[in-house]
Amino acid sequence: MNDTLDSEPTRHYLSMLQDNITRMATNSANCKTWTITIVTALLALTLADKAIIGYLKVLYIPVFLFYLLDSYYLSVEKRFRKVEEEFVC
Repeated sequence: MNDTLDSEPTRHYLSMLQDNITRMATNSANCKTWTITIVTALLALTLADKAIIGYLKVLYIPVFLFYLLDSYYLSVEKRFRKVEEEFVC
């Protein structure tokens, strides 16, 4: 291992990068959890009504919005991983 990677500022920097990567992964998982929760709740509400076909189109809205948010978190996580990889190598 390189001596520069053993220094305290370097370890702190790598720790900050790892914290950010972990936070983005957690946010991504939370997006998936919220998507399932909201879609299930909306689906349960629509089952109580007889005109279910009209309400099913509404389910696409939270799925699409959480898809965009999840994609954002995954792209940020990927960029942090790339920065970490370039720093270590």
